[in-house]
Amino acid sequence: MPCKFEVDFNKVDSLLDIPSIILLNHHLPQSSQHQWRLLFSTQTHGESFSAFIHQITNQGPMIIVARDTGGHIFGGFASVSWSIKSHFVGKYTQSSLKLTQF
Repeated sequence: MPCKFEVDFNKVDSLLDIPSIILLNHHLPQSSQHQWRLLFSTQTHGESFSAFIHQITNQGPMIIVARDTGGHIFGGFASVSWSIKSHFVGKYTQSSLKLTQF
């Protein structure tokens, strides 16, 4: 099944190339595969953390991809929507971390 991209790659420089997107898509839970849309880009939305939070809150499962000042690309997958709370919500286990180098 092909991926559905709601991203105009002619207007946004993506941190991921198509082969990387296909690889990541393959490893997502079945319910999250093939439904990619861009929620936030510094090119479009600027470099404001509050704009970032506004764009990603309550949007369902997501992949966050970032590039650091050294040019390294990294990210993570959240299986549930991000929401703003007065305290930490969620769980973290050492076994939930898997590092992949692209």
